[in-house]
Amino acid sequence: MADSEREAPSPGPALRTYRPGDEQAIQAMYATVFGKQRSLEEWRWRFRDAPDGPALIHVLERDGRLVGHIAHVGFVVFVEGRRLRLAHGSDTMVLPEARGRDGMPRLVRGFLESEHGFDLRMNFPTDRAAVAMERLGGGRGLGRIPRWVRWHTPHPALPQPGRFLIACRATRLYAAVASWPRPRIRVEPLAQLGPEVDELAEASAAFAPCIRVRDASYLRWRWLDRAGGSWTIRAARSRGGGLRGLVVFGSQESEHGRRGLIAEILVRDAAALRALLLDAAGTLTGNGCLSVACDYLDPRPWARRALYRSGFLPHGTGINVVCGSLSERAGGVPERLASWYLTRGDTDLA
Repeated sequence: MADSEREAPSPGPALRTYRPGDEQAIQAMYATVFGKQRSLEEWRWRFRDAPDGPALIHVLERDGRLVGHIAHVGFVVFVEGRRLRLAHGSDTMVLPEARGRDGMPRLVRGFLESEHGFDLRMNFPTDRAAVAMERLGGGRGLGRIPRWVRWHTPHPALPQPGRFLIACRATRLYAAVASWPRPRIRVEPLAQLGPEVDELAEASAAFAPCIRVRDASYLRWRWLDRAGGSWTIRAARSRGGGLRGLVVFGSQESEHGRRGLIAEILVRDAAALRALLLDAAGTLTGNGCLSVACDYLDPRPWARRALYRSGFLPHGTGINVVCGSLSERAGGVPERLASWYLTRGDTDLA
């Protein structure tokens, strides 16, 4: 058979941006790739209703069917006191039948080569995806957000119950001793996300070289507007009633029982951090949580000591961070983990 008569290879999928009506196909792809369902309500909250506007979404389409997807949600961040735009990469996925055909590289290049208007890009991938993202130019692997845990009660389903029981009792004793004396700071429900939260967010530009702007609009979207979420927001106050910090916490069921999550912290000083950590941990364990986890990176020199003094200990490997500058305005500062203030709320989790 002559070369001209041979069957031509099938073309790869075409890259394009999101069109209204793609939601159902994106949801079906998500269920196939990640093995779990997500409601359209949650999808719209995450990708269409974010405070900085709708996400920039690129898809791969073949024969009228979506086979690949990448989304970038915009957020405002302080970088050395300047407000810049961060693209949070999310839901990078390619259906099995389209893998090995330059699918993921085309998705990443499609974003990087578009007129996206962002100054830096960040995502929180798995170990394998982190290597791929760095190879494709989607950012540098910076390291991990430290995970801190305060243990409360062992569970019989956990392995090696004898040793774990002894270890748990030891950590509970450590937590009690380390937490004394407790800070004399009033902690109460944060009844309204308003101007005082905006003032705290403005002040946070001095907390770290790089930090997401956690103003009232952002916190309302992140913790109150999400369908199915159940989060408690509490405030630490000065004697005069000023806002010294806030914390967001909740709980999740796991195979070993209920666990507490401290998902967001924004504080001015070490005493406020300790007061909020102890208040959240006490509330969560009082509600039946066996442990309380806190994913938290804060470059201020007193932050780690405040965590230890609140009964929390480093545990596990933490969440991967990949970040890359996209404009001269961002420079190289965001490409160092030590530059960042990060919590679980910055990630796709919670």
